Amino acid sequence: MKITKPAFGLTCLPVLAGNIGILLALVSIIFAIPIVKRD
Repeated sequence: MKITKPAFGLTCLPVLAGNIGILLALVSIIFAIPIVKRD
C-alpha cells in the first residue's frame, strides 16, 4: 500500500500545477485588460 502514496502524489502534482497555471492566467488577464485599455 506504500506504492499508492507516491502515485497519488504524482497524480496530484500536475493537477495542482494546472490549477496554479489557471489562476496565474486569470490574474495576468485581469492585470492585462487595464493596460490594453490605456493604449
